[in-house]
This record gives sequence, C-alpha cells and structure tokens, in this order.
Amino acid sequence: MSPSPADTRPPVPSGRLIALSLGLLPAALLAAVHPAGMPLLILLLAALALAALLDRLLPVPALTQARISGPGEVRQANHQTGHVTLRTVFPSPPRGPVTLGLAFPPQLGAETEFVSGLPRGDPPELRSVFAFTPSERGEYPVREAALEVSSRLGLWHLRRRIPVNLIFHVYPDLRRERRVMANLFLNRGQSGLRLQRLTGQGRDYDQIREYRPGDTPADIHWKASAKRSELVTKTYQIERTQEVYLVIDHSRLSARPHPGGEGWPDEPVLERYVAAANLLAMAAVREGDLFGLMTFARMTDTFVRAGSGTAHLRTVQNSLFRLKPEPVYPDIDEWVRFTRVHVRRRSLILLLTDLSDATTFDLLEKRVQLLSRSHLVVVAMIPLPGVRPLFVGRESADDPWTALGGHLMWRDLQGFRTRLRALNVPLLFPEAETLALDVINQYLAIKQSQRL
Repeated sequence: MSPSPADTRPPVPSGRLIALSLGLLPAALLAAVHPAGMPLLILLLAALALAALLDRLLPVPALTQARISGPGEVRQANHQTGHVTLRTVFPSPPRGPVTLGLAFPPQLGAETEFVSGLPRGDPPELRSVFAFTPSERGEYPVREAALEVSSRLGLWHLRRRIPVNLIFHVYPDLRRERRVMANLFLNRGQSGLRLQRLTGQGRDYDQIREYRPGDTPADIHWKASAKRSELVTKTYQIERTQEVYLVIDHSRLSARPHPGGEGWPDEPVLERYVAAANLLAMAAVREGDLFGLMTFARMTDTFVRAGSGTAHLRTVQNSLFRLKPEPVYPDIDEWVRFTRVHVRRRSLILLLTDLSDATTFDLLEKRVQLLSRSHLVVVAMIPLPGVRPLFVGRESADDPWTALGGHLMWRDLQGFRTRLRALNVPLLFPEAETLALDVINQYLAIKQSQRL
C-alpha cells in the first residue's frame, strides 16, 4: 500500500545530486566565454533534470512498504535512563543506510531522536535503539516515526511518516526511598510473616463463652444470657484485614518546589506525595490490608476503592503517575462529603496536604471532626524549608527576617497540631526525604495497637 500524500514529506537533494550540479560549472563557464558552449550546457542541464525527475518518480518499495513495530508500552522510572527498540522491516534491500527518527516529547529527554544504520538479514531488518532520560512523571504517547531512505539512483533522500503506537509511562523515582522498601522486609521470620506483638482488642465478633470473673459488662451478651438463664460473654478475634486510604491534595500548594537534596533536582512536593503513596500501597498489601486511593483539588477526581493484589497495585500506580498539580483552592467540603458517602467501613485515612494557608486549615479543622467520628484520620504536611523555631539549626545572620518568618509559621503549625490533637487527629510534620518512612511507620504503629 502506497503512502498517502499526508504521510510523504518533500524530498531532500542528496550529496550526489549536489555534486553533479556542481560538476556543470565548467560547462557554464565555457558557455559564458564562448557561445558555442551553450548547447552543451543546455543538454547537460536537461539530462540532469530528467534523471532527477525520473529518480524522484520511480517507486521505492523500501520506503512505501516499510513496517515499523515496537513494544507498544514503555515503562520507565523518572530521572533514570531507559531504552526503546524499534524494528523496521523492508520488503527489499534499500540503497545504502536508512535513518529512523522518533518524535519524543521534551519531557522524555531523548539523547538522540535519529538513528541511522544499514538493514541486514532476509528480509532486511533494522533495529534502532533510542535512549532517553525522562524529567517529568506522566504518560506520553508517541504516534508517528519518520523514515528516510535513498532513491534508486541516489539523487534524493526520500522521507515518509509512519504511524507507531508507543506510550511511555514514566513512574516516580523511588531510589531515595530504598531504605523504606528495605524496612518492609525487616522483622520477618523464615515463613515470611511479620513478627510483631499485637496489642489492643479486635472488634470482629467470634463466639460466646461462659462468663468468667473479670469480664467487663460491655462484653456480656445479654440476649443470649437471658435465653440460657446464665451469663455468657462475647469474644472477639483480632482484625487482620483493615482498610487504609491515602488521600492526596494536589491543589495549588502541591506545586511548591522543594529542594531535592544533593545530586537530585528540585521538584514539586506532589512528587513526594506520589512516592509515599506507592510505598504505602506496597506496605499495606504486604501487611494483608486493603489499600485505597483518593485525590482531590476542586473536586474528588480519583477514587480507587480499597483492595489488594498485583492488579490492584497496578491500578493504583496508573492513577498516580497521571496526577498533576492544579492551580485551584482545595475543596475540603466536597472531599469530606465524598468520603462519608463512599467509605462506610471504619478505615485509616492518611491525608497528605499543605496547611500553610490558614483558611485551608480552619476549614479542615471543622470538617475533619465529622470524619474522625467514624474513621481514624491522620494528617501529614511537609513544612517549607526554613520553617523552624528560632535559634535551632543554622540561621543566616544576613537575613534575620526570613528566620523570624519561619519561626512564626512554625508557631502557627504547632498551634494547628494542638487543635487537631484535641480532635484525636495526629498531625505529622515530616521532612520531604522522610515522608514515606514517617507515613509507613505511623500506619504500622496504628495497626500494631489495633486502634481501628
């Protein structure tokens, strides 16, 4: 099937055509100094033009019938170099090397967009390897490639656009969280079970037994006692499976850049939220719990009901890597309403947000009281760099007002923590580098104490 006019590109003169054109200069000089040389110049020009025209019109099967195949989906971690290989098959050997180009989006950071080579084999085949280092998390489709081959006489470089179906999935870079991932394998025996002592009392009803001295009146099954004419007590089993929901606020403040540390680029705080969500999902599944995800800005735009398994983790990851900051104020009211409607079972809800705006906190304080009646809510916020009390750490003597501003914001955040503690809602202030570690440790502590 021949390519459509929209797929073909204007031909480019090759080095051979340019050299032949320059070879006519002596004939042109001869025609300029002596009129007898003019017919020779015209004859040579006509022959070259006819040859170039015929070479342009002759079909080139290596261009019109070439087929490109690729992996379809390419998955790569952010800030890490990856490779994608495209396989180009030709119906007949092309004349000389061919060049394949791929239109990479700028976020993928392609090291080279063009690869040249000589097809080999039967049928002729060219494998082109493209290296890229993505700089931004997300999903990036690449729909077409450009192929360049030489014409039959080698006077033109012929080009054509060929459709390809490539989708690049760029996931968060979790190399900085390796210590957190290693922590998931600590304290485990040879059987793979976590060795920890469970305290507290479960709330899953098990059975009834005879009353024993010391049983609390709340545990007495009064209806069964009336039927048997003797006191019986309810027993419970420890809850092994719990629902854990991570909620990410990706409104305007989630786009604030935070220092990435030595050897790492600065990035929005939302990237730390996404990395923590991936690790918490893996930790919850390993602990035998059900993990769910919610994201909101102006409205609750992502809701993955709590579940487990490899397919569920992939669903969570696919929902996370498309997440981007939105330049809007967070709608706390809508998120609380959505949660109360769709999450009925008592669950652990971990909210990652930014409370630097006092208006946002006041609204959260009023609404989180409704959630804390039926769920266990934990709020985590990464404070801005420099937010700390005075005379703690290194202050710059040249800018005391910046240190004073950081102290005032730290004082306000401590007041927020006290007010939320009165509602039985912990407020965490982890550093950007330890967000995932602190969130997972908080989850494990709550699970061990059976507070759900």
